[in-house]
Amino acid sequence: MTDSPYSVDSLGKTWQNMRRHSRTSAMRNLAVGADGTRAELFEAGLSQNLREISRRIHRTDQDDLPSYRFGPLLVFEHSKVGGVSRNIYVARVRDQLVLRVMHDVVCAAAQKQLGTSLKPPKPIEMVDSFRREVAAISCPFVLRTDIQSFFESVPRHRAAEHAANLIDERITQGLLLRWSEHIIARPAWHSGRGGDFLVAGLPPGLSLSSSLAELYLVNLDGQARKRLHWFRYVDDILVLCKSEAEAQAAHEWVCGAIENLSLSISIPKTKISRLQDGVSWLGLMHFNSETRADPVRVRRWLKRFVSMKRQAVAQIRACSDPEGRTSVVAAFHRNLRKEIRGVGNSRPHWYSRVSDHGLWKELDSSLHAMIRSLHRMASLPAPYGRLLPSVHSHIAARRQRLSAPQNADQGQCANSPDNQGLTPIKGQ
Repeated sequence: MTDSPYSVDSLGKTWQNMRRHSRTSAMRNLAVGADGTRAELFEAGLSQNLREISRRIHRTDQDDLPSYRFGPLLVFEHSKVGGVSRNIYVARVRDQLVLRVMHDVVCAAAQKQLGTSLKPPKPIEMVDSFRREVAAISCPFVLRTDIQSFFESVPRHRAAEHAANLIDERITQGLLLRWSEHIIARPAWHSGRGGDFLVAGLPPGLSLSSSLAELYLVNLDGQARKRLHWFRYVDDILVLCKSEAEAQAAHEWVCGAIENLSLSISIPKTKISRLQDGVSWLGLMHFNSETRADPVRVRRWLKRFVSMKRQAVAQIRACSDPEGRTSVVAAFHRNLRKEIRGVGNSRPHWYSRVSDHGLWKELDSSLHAMIRSLHRMASLPAPYGRLLPSVHSHIAARRQRLSAPQNADQGQCANSPDNQGLTPIKGQ
């Protein structure tokens, strides 16, 4: 039992990994599930909770499956760009721990048995690979499509059985079968069990759903890469073609391959177009000779700055003393600089690798106007010059670091088009 991934020690190590941010090592808050238990409360009795979870997992019922039972999921509506909403599911804290261990076991088995990583590639690495292949085609066409309701449409039993067949460890096999039997969700806006419903497919938001979904498409990726210039990020598919006829043939093949998996293509999101006309993919606008930031994403970034200013304005109006207003403005600047550095959901590391057409100076102009307005409201002198936070300066500094002569012995910079397939920055 000590060698089991569900032993008390193993569960404890996984819990510590869940609670620490992988990049910053800061303490991470876990979402609260349907039972209302917070991570802090679970952690207060951690030793006892881990022993109880391990005991239930290693004990079997009459059906020869682990006696551990997964609780109902809490479901939230998440609004996407364009006003479309989708459901995001949150498990109980204890279930989050068990599902994370199952996810790790499935990923390790896929790596060992198939030589495949179930972790999606970094989008920027996929973009770099795409640009390299674009450079070899004179006038490329692009097929863009999407798998309709991907996670909810994946046959859960088939995906779980596929994973169980890769694993040589009986407990995880049993947990996969137990979990996939039926999954109940409870809307966050309902109290009690009156609104409970059965979940179809793989619930988005769970770590195990991500690994099972990737595993389900492993064979599709293998077949597609033998035939096409294939790029897939989760359910977002792009195929690079040499002609419109080739793009039409690729479309027919992709539709058939997806249907064989009991999935379907999203017709409204399927489009064949010339790359020279601009193709939006992974938050960037792609053209024959360059990649630009998507203006829609930039506007969303500006809206986050506006939201931060509104919060600061409300706090300043509630302050009756100069010290309080000064403290609010200082906190606003700290949060602003974190956002610019990419600590939040912004993407400066992406934008430092694409062409600059003045978007960042325009964003700086709006940002600096907000800062001056906030300082006037707080009756404080406004910063100026290099004292002002600057999106343009931060991205330019990142671009300069990318262009450092790491390959000076070859006479190329690390960010040159010849070296990594990246697009040169206009005006430099």
